[in-house]
Amino acid sequence: MQMLCARLIKAAPLPSTRCCRWKIKLCLKSVERRRRRRERERERERERERETMKRTACLHLSWETKSRRGKKIREC
Repeated sequence: MQMLCARLIKAAPLPSTRCCRWKIKLCLKSVERRRRRRERERERERERERETMKRTACLHLSWETKSRRGKKIREC
């Protein structure tokens, strides 16, 4: 994370100033927010894939059962 904030560290006049510490803290917070946002997006994508897989499997099962005579059509 700190490597991502190297520009702010280099741009700061003195590393011990309050302003520099504030900028670094702010940068780290924004990096953390972006990471959390990416994780949430990945989780949503996984959930969408799971739902698609379920629907696909369900359609396949119902198609299979429809093709066999005398069998009940499975409901999902």
